[in-house]
Amino acid sequence: MPAAAASLLATGLTEPQDVLQHCLALFRKADLAGLQQYLPGSYSAAVDAANSSSSSSSSGSSPGLASVPVGPWLQVVEQGPLAPLVGLLDVGSRRVLPGHLLRRSQVLSTLRPSPDTFQQRVALTACAGETSVFDWLLQWRPEVSKSAKAGGSSSGSSDAAAAAAGSGGGRWVLVSVRRDASTDVPLPTTPHPQAAPEAVVKAQLAALQEGDVFGASCYNMWHRKGLTSRKTSLGFHHDALRAKLQQQPYSLLVGHAGVQLGGAALPTQREQLQHVSVLAPDGTSAQFVWRLGMSTHGCWMASGIFSAEELAGGPQQERQQ
Repeated sequence: MPAAAASLLATGLTEPQDVLQHCLALFRKADLAGLQQYLPGSYSAAVDAANSSSSSSSSGSSPGLASVPVGPWLQVVEQGPLAPLVGLLDVGSRRVLPGHLLRRSQVLSTLRPSPDTFQQRVALTACAGETSVFDWLLQWRPEVSKSAKAGGSSSGSSDAAAAAAGSGGGRWVLVSVRRDASTDVPLPTTPHPQAAPEAVVKAQLAALQEGDVFGASCYNMWHRKGLTSRKTSLGFHHDALRAKLQQQPYSLLVGHAGVQLGGAALPTQREQLQHVSVLAPDGTSAQFVWRLGMSTHGCWMASGIFSAEELAGGPQQERQQ
């Protein structure tokens, strides 16, 4: 019976919502082998390569790693359980899905724009408490028959009919999973386990735009050598942030005119690097990277802010034309 059920799933003879629920269970366990039946061919091959390199790592070979760009001058190697699916899954998906609380998942909306396309918005809760909404996209991929290979492809109408009926040779394939950044609003006013790291960056930037350095410092958990526990209070974080903001190009963060979050990566499952572009009122722009980590209370907090000069060694400010 289990073999028959696996065969049913592997041939795509289920409703797409059932496939998505099965994917959620597999992602929770980071079961890449089980997920392969729902992956596009290129990502299935990437999983095979990762599994192969992982099995050979014990003999001295390097395991398969994913290099993710964070800004135009920084590449970060991800080693997380879903690293082989970079591109299919955005950074929020790779962060939340492993170990997520399956019973707290909630389907918010479903859209079927065509018989062979399925979209669903699902609210998920990470194991540490972060709550985010994700947009899932699945597509029906018909199996190409021998006659079609020999004499041309089958008609689109028959493929759509097979998808609508959930029958015929083929399968539902996961095309993408993306975190909905619009759900960050309203921004958190203090660190909270439910707040995503992107929301923490936006909240800190919003405080800096208003010139509220003390409010911005409440999102920091900076560490320095030789500090006593007394000095790691909010007062220290305020003093440390204020001192950094007195330097160039960090001074551009105070009272800035606009910001844009760029690429992000996960060096570990409890650390995220976030690229941020900042525009000053006079048209000057600068690039930064926020380093965020998970606190002992399960909150995402900023553990460092770095300029492009620090990371790339060259001037990165430019005047907008």
